[in-house]
Amino acid sequence: MIRPVAALCAPLVAAVAAVTLGPGPGTGDGVLDPSTAGADTPAVVSAAPSGDDLTARRSVPVSRNAQRRAASQDLDVTLDGLNPSVIPQRGAITMRGTITNTTEETLTSINVHPLTSYSPMTTAREIEVSVESDPEIYIGQRITDIGRFDNVEDLAPGQSVSWSVRVPADELLISGEEGVYWIGVQVLAADTDGFRSIHGRARSFIPLMRGKQEQVPTSLILPVRRAIERAADGRVRRADEWANELSPGGRLANLTSFVRSSGTAPVTWLIDPAVVDAVDQLARGNPRRNLEPTEPAPGEENTDQQDEEQAAAEEEQRRNGLPEAQQWLSDVRSLTSRNPVLALPYGDLDVAAASRYSPVLYDRARALSSEVLGALDIESNPAMAPPSGLLNPGALELAPQDTQIFLSEEAIGEEYDDPADVPSTIESAGRRIAITDHTVGVGGPGPDERLSGVALRQRVLAEAAVRSLAGDTSALTVDLPFDFDPGSRGQQFFRGLEQPFLQMVPASVDRTGPAPEVSRVAYPTRQVVRELNEANLASTDRFIDTGERLDSILVRNDTVGDQVLREALCTSSYMVRDDPVSAQVAADDASTLLRNQLERIRIEAPSFVILSSDSGPFAVTVTNDLDQPVRVRIEAQTSDDVVIKAPEEITLEAETRQTVQLSAEAASLGVHPVRLVATNVDGQPIGAFDELDIRSNTVGVVIWVIMGVGVGILAISIPVRWARRRRRGSTTA
Repeated sequence: MIRPVAALCAPLVAAVAAVTLGPGPGTGDGVLDPSTAGADTPAVVSAAPSGDDLTARRSVPVSRNAQRRAASQDLDVTLDGLNPSVIPQRGAITMRGTITNTTEETLTSINVHPLTSYSPMTTAREIEVSVESDPEIYIGQRITDIGRFDNVEDLAPGQSVSWSVRVPADELLISGEEGVYWIGVQVLAADTDGFRSIHGRARSFIPLMRGKQEQVPTSLILPVRRAIERAADGRVRRADEWANELSPGGRLANLTSFVRSSGTAPVTWLIDPAVVDAVDQLARGNPRRNLEPTEPAPGEENTDQQDEEQAAAEEEQRRNGLPEAQQWLSDVRSLTSRNPVLALPYGDLDVAAASRYSPVLYDRARALSSEVLGALDIESNPAMAPPSGLLNPGALELAPQDTQIFLSEEAIGEEYDDPADVPSTIESAGRRIAITDHTVGVGGPGPDERLSGVALRQRVLAEAAVRSLAGDTSALTVDLPFDFDPGSRGQQFFRGLEQPFLQMVPASVDRTGPAPEVSRVAYPTRQVVRELNEANLASTDRFIDTGERLDSILVRNDTVGDQVLREALCTSSYMVRDDPVSAQVAADDASTLLRNQLERIRIEAPSFVILSSDSGPFAVTVTNDLDQPVRVRIEAQTSDDVVIKAPEEITLEAETRQTVQLSAEAASLGVHPVRLVATNVDGQPIGAFDELDIRSNTVGVVIWVIMGVGVGILAISIPVRWARRRRRGSTTA
């Protein structure tokens, strides 16, 4: 039986054999001769570091030598069918697939030979090491009996052909012990010189289980994640790529087909509602963001407004909508009604970055996520499940207690070296966290497609089998890569999982069972480097703020702010980590467009106003060049004791201008600089402003006093003069 020590020695054994014996006859491997070897030497490579959150889930980390050898294969061999998915007590195993000649020369005399390992693997560590192995390491003896291998026609460069082999279970070259065996094929062919060697391989795992076994609760988390790019006007970019993914055979369409084929087996959706929103927008004709009324005009019935909007939307959908998008939405709504749904923060927000630079974004993304799925009648539970399976402690603290948090085993790797010891649930930062088997989601051992239906299914079965043999019934939670494409063979996938030792269950965090305390989850430096930076989050915040200010001044449209929020959150997504600069530019471009619309509200004031006293009126002109009515205020910014009074609000119809009377009051003499700013009704500036100087003359009272004194003197002087004249007249007489 294979053990880790033997596995770790395998490369040394192979190397010694290669040096001392040379290439085995008919193998071309440069390792051991399968015609003479009777026991399996397990395949391993040196440990490789885990990759980043996006790229690591696309391929298994293997040694450079393994990658070079896998790439050097002349034939691209696929394993598309393996039936049954476990070794039966009686009957036969059938494997099938295709072969493609990737060389520039014709290969002849092609044979496809099945092979298995002699001894089984019985631990998760052995399987993990084998998945990372060099594809050319010897794993077992080829079956060369007539009738048990396939002979296919010669292959010209670029040509493909199907193959199929069938081997009775009692003819497999295995020990018969319970465990997980290697199974696969080697393809031998002759080149133009007549030299015959191995030109291609396909490998997988197959369990052998006897008697009654413990059932391992197993969950599949199926992600609906995607980068969403929009133009500055809000339209979804690369609509043709979306159309391909939504059409039959496309990745998004395959996800719904995959769940549909699961039958009664629960598959847990992990949905970014922004993807659903983008598909809905494409179904409606991919309209741009606009300021059109969403509320009726004064005196207009609300039903009339709704009828107009409905008619316009139907016409847009008829002319430009994607029928496949509408079908996909219908499928998602139907399939989520019978399968559990985990809801990501809207836009698949980079929660780690948000926790550092803009924590409020998480709250908004979480609320919007619930709103969007709720509007579609999709019941969901809030979740945190980063693509890398890793999260910084600050992000954990953002999550409410009811959040379903899923992290990979690497998050606690320093405390649990052996995969068999990793708990399915832990507690950290006051939160319960489910631990996923991230490595299972990587898929099969290659060199064929690691995430093909067969490769992934057999990897899940292998992990469940070794757990069952060990009596470990803790939850096996498999989180699939963000860009997982199940292809079109979902029914075969789920039928093969119907085994006595495996029970499909919904993915969830165990709130009641035992959960060891982990003081601090691991968050390596490579993840810190991968986070979106502060500039990205700042651009997203500006985008949201500008949209809200535009929304706040529109009289008959109350949806612009919500549209902008949905667009902006996608610019701070995990999905843009590979190109953060483009995401930031997109956010800034959209913000600029919105600011340009706000700048169509203008204020024009006289450059100089003279008050004849300490107060007085003056007029300004407010212009609305938008094609929609707006409601604004005017606020004055001064540096001294001038007080400007303006109307509480000013309503301007579309494309009109209005003269507005303001009043000024000054408590001192002199020239007072004033800045008039257009704001929304809450006092937030919207961009428009004008400046003027006000001169106050607080001399009115003095003038009236002087005039009063003058009148008094005049009133006194007149009778005095009369009296003098009368006196002079009397003297003369």
